[in-house]
Amino acid sequence: MALTLANILDRVLDETGLVRESAYIAGTTAATRQLVAIANRSATVLRTMPFTKRRAAGTIAMTTALSYSLPSDFFEYIPDTAYMEDDSNPVYWGVPEDLWAQYQNGGITPSGTLFVRQYANALSVLNPVDGVNLLFEYLSNAPVRATSAGAYKERFTVDTDEWQLDDELIIMDVKWRYKKEKGYQDWQTDAQDFAVYLRSVLGREVGASTIAPTVSEHAGEPYTNLWVT
Repeated sequence: MALTLANILDRVLDETGLVRESAYIAGTTAATRQLVAIANRSATVLRTMPFTKRRAAGTIAMTTALSYSLPSDFFEYIPDTAYMEDDSNPVYWGVPEDLWAQYQNGGITPSGTLFVRQYANALSVLNPVDGVNLLFEYLSNAPVRATSAGAYKERFTVDTDEWQLDDELIIMDVKWRYKKEKGYQDWQTDAQDFAVYLRSVLGREVGASTIAPTVSEHAGEPYTNLWVT
């Protein structure tokens, strides 16, 4: 079950040895507002990382129009995932400026490959195929969701909003950031713990083994003289 903002901040305060707040978003104290601000800072940073849970499928129903809106939660296109439904022709997403200008200014309409280029929150299609769907995968900018399978959000706006990514990751991130702001001397230890866990999560995401050096690992000069004479 996904943790809510209240669950996350309760855990942070518990682990820091502080008393829980009765409310966070609606809280009026500076400390409560600071906790919420840090949680949203963490959500903003973590949403930029390539977690598979952030992957979403997009569909654009092409007509004869040359511009289409991207999904409202679109953050970044995942390379090499675009294709046309029921059409074997490739999609060239991210056409270079010079080639795009050449086709645009020369009045040339290429055939076969679908040429597309992103402008802000819209997708320009040079040669749309009327009646065919353009399908693609993208990273969502919304790691938060309203409770009871509600709308996706970029940030927490109520205490019951649910975090959609790894729970421990945001707890550890908020914890070290909060302790740093409060002047706790051991905040760097928490930041290091977070960094190790983040590498572990990212390692699992890409299917690679994670190497976490221990504090006893030799970090000075090499044991063997590597100079060649």
